[in-house]
Amino acid sequence: MTFLQACKMFAILKFTFFNVILGLADVLTDLITVLCWLDEGHFAWALLTAQWIVMPFLVNASDFLLRYI
Repeated sequence: MTFLQACKMFAILKFTFFNVILGLADVLTDLITVLCWLDEGHFAWALLTAQWIVMPFLVNASDFLLRYI
């Protein structure tokens, strides 16, 4: 393996770790928190936590729609 190939491999591994694995772990722990809040009967806290999970998608989707439609 050449140095250039090793650099490309490292870049791919770095991207995968920081953008896929950590992001997935964050969302999964948030979902577990929502389920725990629901199990304990704290519906308002569960909805608030779920809102923080969904909000970045809604903001980006609405920004896209307002710009291009």
